[in-house]
Amino acid sequence: MIRHLRFLIVITLLIMLGACGKKDSPKPAGQTDTPQLPASELNVWAPKHIRLRGFEDAVFKEFKDKYNCTVKLRIFEDIPSLLDTLQIEGKSSHVDVVMGLDNAFTWLDSSRSLFAPIEGFSRFNLSRDLIPDAQKRLVPYGYANLCLVYNTEVFAKAPESFGELQDARYFRQLGICSAQHNGEGRGTLFWTRALFGDSGYEMLWKSIRKNIRDVYSSYDEAVSALQAGKVGMIIGYNSTAYWLQETQQLQTSYNHSLFKEGSWQYSESAAIPIAATHPLMAENFINYLLDTQAQTMVIYKLGLFPANSKTPLPFDFARIPISSFVVNTRLSENLVEENLPEWFQFWEDITNPSVIFYD
Repeated sequence: MIRHLRFLIVITLLIMLGACGKKDSPKPAGQTDTPQLPASELNVWAPKHIRLRGFEDAVFKEFKDKYNCTVKLRIFEDIPSLLDTLQIEGKSSHVDVVMGLDNAFTWLDSSRSLFAPIEGFSRFNLSRDLIPDAQKRLVPYGYANLCLVYNTEVFAKAPESFGELQDARYFRQLGICSAQHNGEGRGTLFWTRALFGDSGYEMLWKSIRKNIRDVYSSYDEAVSALQAGKVGMIIGYNSTAYWLQETQQLQTSYNHSLFKEGSWQYSESAAIPIAATHPLMAENFINYLLDTQAQTMVIYKLGLFPANSKTPLPFDFARIPISSFVVNTRLSENLVEENLPEWFQFWEDITNPSVIFYD
């Protein structure tokens, strides 16, 4: 009995000593005493609408969490200032991804050559309506057709062609975007030049000139002017009226008119600069932009059609007609490169009321 008691005492003491010396059990994965440091970083450049429309807040945080990556976003006033800075800074820019690259501002190879081809990129899930970049330097994440967006309380029936837009009943009711500062404006310039040629293009704008109320440095300013009643119509996306209805439920007095002559396809892309510091993370980000969850935010935040054709569309967006006739391919790169300064000068003159034209 005594031996048995001693044995129990010894065993108990050994257990107690083992418990005192036992180390803390390892923490579950992802839990540490100090915050986990990001494994990498990504430097993104974008025009200001990426932040102003809420796309940054809606998309960037999830990417950060998914890839344990810090994202530094540098905002520019517009695409011209962004591209100028990229050319000047070159390798010292340390930028990995550029967003907001519209197809009008990247029409020339001098702009596209700033970016590296993405060899692993596949068009498999992209909409068939999108016009691809054959060099795979630009990856589109959203697009729309340019058209006339109008207030139905001002005009029960909108013009259905550029010919009708010249009518005096629309005197000082039209808002357009600046061809020097944003892709919507430059796309409008390219659209009309592709449709009517040099002489027809100039005659058209001389006839429309009396109906132009104002020229806006950004598309957001043009939409705000339409909402405030400063203009009755603007040249913009065929998705804008429905985007306003979807995101601002009270905005139901807007519609769009796709012109009979054809349309211009506006698209926004992301690209990786040649000297990107983190090219692999940059590819991860671009692939993430084409994921259906991020593509949904392209609809709700940017007001564009998603590039990924598998993205579910809201009811209003699903009913929007897409122009089956776009004129982008009518403009060759050589034609644009040779004539762009002259086109800009004409555009500047036509939007300046103090300039007088003589026939």
